[in-house]
Amino acid sequence: MNFRFLNRSLSVIAAVLLVSCAEPKEDKALNSQAENINSNTSVLEILEKAEKVHEHAAIKEHAWTVTVNHIQAARNALASGDTEDALLSANRALLTANASLSQADREEKAWQARVLSTKN
Repeated sequence: MNFRFLNRSLSVIAAVLLVSCAEPKEDKALNSQAENINSNTSVLEILEKAEKVHEHAAIKEHAWTVTVNHIQAARNALASGDTEDALLSANRALLTANASLSQADREEKAWQARVLSTKN
C-alpha cells in the first residue's frame, strides 16, 4: 500500500474536518446557544471565561485562532459602545474556545487510532 497517498488523504480529510468545525454554519444555531448563557453574565465575565478556556486549549496545543478574533471583536465592540455586538462576539468566543478544548480532549485519545501499527 502506498503510505504517502494514505498520509496525504488523511491530511486532506483532517483539514476539511477542521475547517468545517472552525465556524458555526448558521447564526441561528449560535444565537440559540448564546441565549442559553445566563443573561445576568456581563460581556467582560464571558470574555474572561473565554480567555481562560482558550489558554487551556493552547496548553493542549489545540487553541483555535478564530477564538482570538471573536475576543478582539468583542473588545472592539465594547470600546465603541455596541454592547449587543460585544455580547454576540463574546459568546462566539466562549463557544469556539469550548469547542477547541473539547477537540483537544478528544484528540488525546483519538490520535492512537490513526497511527499505523507494525503489529499483525
